[in-house]
Amino acid sequence: MRQIEAGEDIPNAVIVGVERDADGKVFAVVRWPAIRGEAAGEDRYHSVPKALEVAESVKSERGFGEIVVSLQTAELWRDEWGSLELGASEVTSEEAFDMAWDIEANRDA
Repeated sequence: MRQIEAGEDIPNAVIVGVERDADGKVFAVVRWPAIRGEAAGEDRYHSVPKALEVAESVKSERGFGEIVVSLQTAELWRDEWGSLELGASEVTSEEAFDMAWDIEANRDA
């Protein structure tokens, strides 16, 4: 899984937001956008492992490309929940175009 910025939307991903409430208790919110005519959804869980399990089910049942994690603060993540890549692991389409353009420009030079 990879970490995204809080509030960032990833169109083909199930997002698991891990937060702490006013009482200091950690909880998770699983959100997913509408896809292929199916409605968007959101559910809250008091257990992060349960939220990750549900996110995996939503991903496979609805055909999303990945599960991403948004953390209220970095120290909320626990190693036992799995590995978490920091930052974006994919390039945007604009970055891909720019890289391809540079490769072609250098090839022709």
